[in-house]
Amino acid sequence: MQRRSNTKWIKLGQKLSTKTASGMMFAMLFSYQSIASSLFSLIYCVDYENTKVLFLDGNIECYQLWQIATISVVSVCVIPFSFYIMVAPAKLVSGMISVPYFFASCLCAPPLSLLAYIKMTLLPCSSGRPGHRTKTHTTHKPSMEALAVYKILQGPYREYGISVFGRSIMLCWSGMLLGRRLLLILCHTFIHDIVLRVS
Repeated sequence: MQRRSNTKWIKLGQKLSTKTASGMMFAMLFSYQSIASSLFSLIYCVDYENTKVLFLDGNIECYQLWQIATISVVSVCVIPFSFYIMVAPAKLVSGMISVPYFFASCLCAPPLSLLAYIKMTLLPCSSGRPGHRTKTHTTHKPSMEALAVYKILQGPYREYGISVFGRSIMLCWSGMLLGRRLLLILCHTFIHDIVLRVS
Protein backbone atom coordinates (compact mmCIF):
# COMPACT_ATOMS: atom_id res chain seq x y z
CA MET A 1 0.00 0.00 0.00
CA GLN A 2 2.79 2.41 0.90
CA ARG A 3 4.64 1.61 -2.33
CA ARG A 4 1.51 2.35 -4.37
CA SER A 5 1.09 5.64 -2.52
CA ASN A 6 4.71 6.61 -3.25
CA THR A 7 4.28 5.72 -6.92
CA LYS A 8 1.15 7.85 -7.07
CA TRP A 9 2.95 10.86 -5.60
CA ILE A 10 5.88 10.38 -7.98
CA LYS A 11 3.56 10.34 -11.00
CA LEU A 12 1.76 13.42 -9.67
CA GLY A 13 5.08 15.22 -9.27
CA GLN A 14 6.11 14.29 -12.82
CA LYS A 15 2.84 15.62 -14.24
CA LEU A 16 3.23 18.84 -12.27
CA SER A 17 6.83 19.38 -13.42
CA THR A 18 5.84 18.60 -17.03
CA LYS A 19 3.02 21.15 -16.93
CA THR A 20 5.35 23.68 -15.32
CA ALA A 21 7.96 23.22 -18.05
CA SER A 22 5.30 23.51 -20.76
CA GLY A 23 3.85 26.64 -19.15
CA MET A 24 7.27 28.29 -18.90
CA MET A 25 7.99 27.54 -22.56
CA PHE A 26 4.64 28.93 -23.70
CA ALA A 27 5.17 32.04 -21.55
CA MET A 28 8.58 32.66 -23.13
CA LEU A 29 7.28 32.24 -26.67
CA PHE A 30 4.19 34.40 -26.18
CA SER A 31 5.98 37.20 -24.29
CA TYR A 32 9.05 37.38 -26.54
CA GLN A 33 7.50 39.77 -29.06
CA SER A 34 6.18 42.27 -26.50
CA ILE A 35 9.40 42.23 -24.46
CA ALA A 36 11.58 42.66 -27.55
CA SER A 37 9.40 45.48 -28.91
CA SER A 38 9.46 47.34 -25.59
CA LEU A 39 13.23 47.02 -25.17
CA PHE A 40 14.02 48.06 -28.74
CA SER A 41 11.75 51.10 -28.33
CA LEU A 42 13.74 52.13 -25.26
CA ILE A 43 17.03 52.19 -27.16
CA TYR A 44 15.82 53.86 -30.36
CA CYS A 45 17.27 57.38 -30.51
CA VAL A 46 17.00 60.19 -33.06
CA ASP A 47 18.89 63.44 -33.66
CA TYR A 48 17.27 66.62 -32.35
CA GLU A 49 19.19 69.90 -32.27
CA ASN A 50 22.57 68.16 -32.33
CA THR A 51 21.53 65.90 -29.47
CA LYS A 52 20.53 62.26 -29.37
CA VAL A 53 17.13 61.95 -27.74
CA LEU A 54 14.75 59.06 -27.19
CA PHE A 55 12.26 58.64 -30.03
CA LEU A 56 9.40 57.99 -27.61
CA ASP A 57 10.16 61.07 -25.54
CA GLY A 58 12.25 63.92 -26.94
CA ASN A 59 12.91 65.29 -23.44
CA ILE A 60 15.08 62.29 -22.52
CA GLU A 61 18.68 62.28 -23.70
CA CYS A 62 20.09 58.99 -24.89
CA TYR A 63 22.83 56.74 -23.62
CA GLN A 64 22.15 57.15 -19.94
CA LEU A 65 23.05 54.37 -17.53
CA TRP A 66 19.62 52.70 -17.70
CA GLN A 67 19.74 52.71 -21.50
CA ILE A 68 23.20 51.12 -21.55
CA ALA A 69 21.82 48.40 -19.26
CA THR A 70 18.90 47.94 -21.67
CA ILE A 71 21.30 47.61 -24.62
CA SER A 72 23.22 44.96 -22.66
CA VAL A 73 20.05 42.96 -22.00
CA VAL A 74 19.05 43.18 -25.67
CA SER A 75 22.51 42.07 -26.82
CA VAL A 76 22.90 39.23 -24.33
CA CYS A 77 19.37 37.85 -24.01
CA VAL A 78 16.87 39.10 -26.59
CA ILE A 79 18.78 38.81 -29.87
CA PRO A 80 20.52 35.44 -29.21
CA PHE A 81 17.29 33.88 -27.89
CA SER A 82 16.01 32.88 -31.33
CA PHE A 83 19.35 31.33 -32.29
CA TYR A 84 19.44 29.37 -29.04
CA ILE A 85 15.91 28.06 -29.58
CA MET A 86 17.01 27.07 -33.08
CA VAL A 87 19.73 24.67 -31.90
CA ALA A 88 19.08 23.79 -28.25
CA PRO A 89 15.93 21.58 -28.40
CA ALA A 90 17.79 18.77 -30.20
CA LYS A 91 20.40 18.74 -27.43
CA LEU A 92 17.67 18.86 -24.80
CA VAL A 93 15.86 15.78 -26.06
CA SER A 94 19.15 13.93 -26.58
CA GLY A 95 20.13 14.49 -22.95
CA MET A 96 23.19 16.66 -23.58
CA ILE A 97 21.59 19.49 -21.59
CA SER A 98 19.05 19.33 -18.79
CA VAL A 99 15.70 21.09 -18.59
CA PRO A 100 16.79 23.51 -15.79
CA TYR A 101 19.94 24.35 -17.78
CA PHE A 102 17.83 24.94 -20.89
CA PHE A 103 15.52 27.43 -19.16
CA ALA A 104 18.35 29.14 -17.29
CA SER A 105 20.19 29.61 -20.57
CA CYS A 106 17.07 31.01 -22.24
CA LEU A 107 16.68 33.62 -19.50
CA CYS A 108 20.26 34.50 -18.64
CA ALA A 109 23.00 33.75 -21.12
CA PRO A 110 22.10 32.34 -24.55
CA PRO A 111 25.51 33.38 -26.03
CA LEU A 112 27.46 31.31 -23.50
CA SER A 113 25.15 28.37 -24.10
CA LEU A 114 25.62 28.73 -27.86
CA LEU A 115 29.40 28.63 -27.39
CA ALA A 116 29.08 25.52 -25.24
CA TYR A 117 26.81 23.96 -27.86
CA ILE A 118 29.30 24.71 -30.65
CA LYS A 119 32.09 23.20 -28.57
CA MET A 120 30.05 20.06 -27.90
CA THR A 121 28.91 19.69 -31.49
CA LEU A 122 31.79 20.73 -33.70
CA LEU A 123 34.94 19.83 -31.77
CA PRO A 124 36.03 16.22 -32.24
CA CYS A 125 35.84 14.02 -29.17
CA SER A 126 38.74 11.62 -29.00
CA SER A 127 41.10 10.37 -26.35
CA GLY A 128 44.20 11.02 -28.41
CA ARG A 129 45.29 7.38 -28.37
CA PRO A 130 45.80 5.75 -31.76
CA GLY A 131 43.30 3.10 -32.59
CA HIS A 132 40.93 4.27 -29.87
CA ARG A 133 37.38 4.81 -31.07
CA THR A 134 35.06 6.91 -29.00
CA LYS A 135 31.42 6.17 -28.62
CA THR A 136 29.43 8.89 -30.37
CA HIS A 137 25.92 7.54 -30.02
CA THR A 138 24.46 6.59 -26.68
CA THR A 139 20.99 5.42 -25.87
CA HIS A 140 19.16 8.04 -23.87
CA LYS A 141 15.56 8.21 -22.76
CA PRO A 142 14.50 11.85 -22.49
CA SER A 143 12.53 13.00 -19.47
CA MET A 144 8.85 13.88 -19.67
CA GLU A 145 9.70 17.56 -19.20
CA ALA A 146 12.21 17.51 -22.07
CA LEU A 147 9.72 15.76 -24.33
CA ALA A 148 7.02 18.30 -23.44
CA VAL A 149 9.29 21.25 -24.28
CA TYR A 150 10.50 19.57 -27.48
CA LYS A 151 6.93 18.84 -28.57
CA ILE A 152 6.01 22.52 -28.16
CA LEU A 153 9.00 23.75 -30.15
CA GLN A 154 9.37 21.08 -32.83
CA GLY A 155 6.20 18.99 -32.70
CA PRO A 156 4.22 20.78 -35.45
CA TYR A 157 7.17 20.84 -37.87
CA ARG A 158 9.28 18.30 -39.67
CA GLU A 159 12.88 17.77 -38.60
CA TYR A 160 15.47 19.76 -40.51
CA GLY A 161 19.23 19.45 -40.28
CA ILE A 162 22.33 20.97 -41.83
CA SER A 163 25.88 19.68 -42.13
CA VAL A 164 28.67 21.77 -40.56
CA PHE A 165 32.25 20.49 -40.79
CA GLY A 166 30.97 17.01 -41.52
CA ARG A 167 28.64 16.94 -38.50
CA SER A 168 24.87 17.00 -38.71
CA ILE A 169 23.10 19.71 -36.70
CA MET A 170 19.36 19.55 -36.18
CA LEU A 171 17.59 22.91 -36.34
CA CYS A 172 14.30 23.79 -34.69
CA TRP A 173 11.72 25.59 -36.81
CA SER A 174 10.42 27.55 -33.81
CA GLY A 175 13.80 29.27 -33.56
CA MET A 176 13.64 30.18 -37.25
CA LEU A 177 10.16 31.66 -36.80
CA LEU A 178 11.38 33.63 -33.78
CA GLY A 179 14.26 34.95 -35.89
CA ARG A 180 11.80 36.09 -38.56
CA ARG A 181 9.66 37.72 -35.88
CA LEU A 182 12.76 39.49 -34.55
CA LEU A 183 13.45 40.95 -38.00
CA LEU A 184 9.86 42.22 -38.22
CA ILE A 185 10.18 43.80 -34.77
CA LEU A 186 13.37 45.57 -35.83
CA CYS A 187 11.73 46.89 -38.99
CA HIS A 188 8.65 48.03 -37.08
CA THR A 189 10.76 49.80 -34.43
CA PHE A 190 13.50 51.46 -36.46
CA ILE A 191 11.87 52.05 -39.87
CA HIS A 192 9.20 54.73 -39.88
CA ASP A 193 9.17 55.47 -43.59
CA ILE A 194 5.99 53.96 -45.04
CA VAL A 195 7.65 53.42 -48.43
CA LEU A 196 10.49 51.45 -46.90
CA ARG A 197 8.09 49.38 -44.80
CA VAL A 198 6.01 48.43 -47.83
CA SER A 199 9.08 47.58 -49.93
